[in-house]
Amino acid sequence: MMSGYTPHLLLLLLVFVFFIWEYFYPKTVDKLEDNLLVLLMVLLTVVSFSQVVARYGFNTGWSAALEFTMVIFSWLILVGMSYGIKRSSHLGVDILIKVVPKSAAKWLAILEHAQD
Repeated sequence: MMSGYTPHLLLLLLVFVFFIWEYFYPKTVDKLEDNLLVLLMVLLTVVSFSQVVARYGFNTGWSAALEFTMVIFSWLILVGMSYGIKRSSHLGVDILIKVVPKSAAKWLAILEHAQD
């Protein structure tokens, strides 16, 4: 019998496996991540478009399309965050750096870019 924690443990195991896999094969995981993002965007677009056509063109539709697109969009956000962090392409908020003195701002900037 499966416990209520099984999906969470499986997701944690998946994250751990990808972490180890990326440590040894970073280019393979980057390629997989790129392809997964493309696949998720295509799925989201195709399902949403076909749902609109089915609903307005044929007065029918897939009852689980909204839930499916929500799950796909959630995965798109999670994978996209990882992609953005790896390539340092997330938007930065620099209000703290503009408020503190120049010497402290220099150290904050160094800390900010220490992960690169």
